[in-house]
Amino acid sequence: MEKTKHIPSLTVKHFVFVFFIISLFFPLIQQHLKLIKEKPLEGFFNIEDYPTLAIDKWKNGEFQKQFETAYNDQIGFHDFFIELQSQINYSLFKISKIQSVVVGKNGYLYVRNYIDAVNGNDFMGSAYINLQIEKAKVVDSILKQKNITLVFAIAPGKGSFFPEYIPDAHKTNNHPDSTNYACYKKAFAKSSLNFLDLREYFLKIKDTCRYPLFSKAGVHWSEYASYIAIDTFKNYLEQIQKISLNKVTIKDYNFEFPARPSDYDAANLMNTFSIIPHYKMSYFSFKYNFAPLSKTQKLLVVGDSYYSCIKETKIPYYIFDTVEYRLYNKPEMNKRNDAEKYSTILILGTDGTLNQYPYNFIDQLYEHYSSYDQNYKNLKLKEFRMYTHKVLENIEKNKKWKNLMLKNAKKKNINPTEEFVNNAIWLYYNQ
Repeated sequence: MEKTKHIPSLTVKHFVFVFFIISLFFPLIQQHLKLIKEKPLEGFFNIEDYPTLAIDKWKNGEFQKQFETAYNDQIGFHDFFIELQSQINYSLFKISKIQSVVVGKNGYLYVRNYIDAVNGNDFMGSAYINLQIEKAKVVDSILKQKNITLVFAIAPGKGSFFPEYIPDAHKTNNHPDSTNYACYKKAFAKSSLNFLDLREYFLKIKDTCRYPLFSKAGVHWSEYASYIAIDTFKNYLEQIQKISLNKVTIKDYNFEFPARPSDYDAANLMNTFSIIPHYKMSYFSFKYNFAPLSKTQKLLVVGDSYYSCIKETKIPYYIFDTVEYRLYNKPEMNKRNDAEKYSTILILGTDGTLNQYPYNFIDQLYEHYSSYDQNYKNLKLKEFRMYTHKVLENIEKNKKWKNLMLKNAKKKNINPTEEFVNNAIWLYYNQ
């Protein structure tokens, strides 16, 4: 009798093995065929392109390194696994692997530079700030002759508004006076410049506000905070110019969850699957009472990204005839009379960007309006000494930079100090 062949039945082990083999190739298949639509990552990511093959790049290994980076960046499900890692880090360990985002106490999210501002890690030094104030006085006096009002305003970032939720490991400031905000406030108080301290005002009303001024999961102002900021500026302008501007009041509001993208921007940067816990945020409709204006009101705003929150409310366009907003003073002015098109110029910065304040705007106008007299020469000499001294300090602190300068000095057969000074001078005239 002929024996029948026994065909082994498929077991769980076989299915697991087959699934494992397929899973190894699935990212490669996804990379080329895009079978599943992936959600793109939020934030800024540098995706490496595949390099062009060249003999010199192949020999020195540069081609292989670039190819490996590009392959890893563009492999199938790359974004999915980034999100998976972010979700695990947040859910299990309450941390963010996104370098710019810090998870604070009670789940409050921060962007790192606003914590740095509270700690004074970005402190520019009193010499730099006093120099900016000296230039601002010159510019302000000339603009006043042309009936242009110049207003400086500093507003709170999330770090200074919610310092109580900053993780203890990130609280490193033992010298609260050594911050850009503290130094600017002191310098403005000694001057006759128009200074609106929105940071101080926001902290005064923090515990009595009916609506949130900041979101738990965002880094920028809420819509209500934007309304408070522009309304406070309007009132301040009416006081110093002795005019009446159009009035804006809240008509209606509603609370929403989840928050809109503008109140969820820090959480979006984390790229998690689930919604980061946060409270409801308020959103408004506004009522406008128009009054006849005594003169045409043209506003120029030079500031950081916080003003974009005010811009989104569209309130400034109902208060002023025309409004122009230059983010970090881009594009820069080309001619001296560019600034003379406006009746009011507002330079608005939050403490997280005060290391760039006033965004080169005053420097430009100072050069445009300067008479190049002895006062100008004295101030520029002071600026030169301050800048080069700062560069030399930074070279000493940065080992990589210092070693490079030492190598350059050796090649040129000159004293290292001479190379350091030459580098500082070059940076002053070219940056």
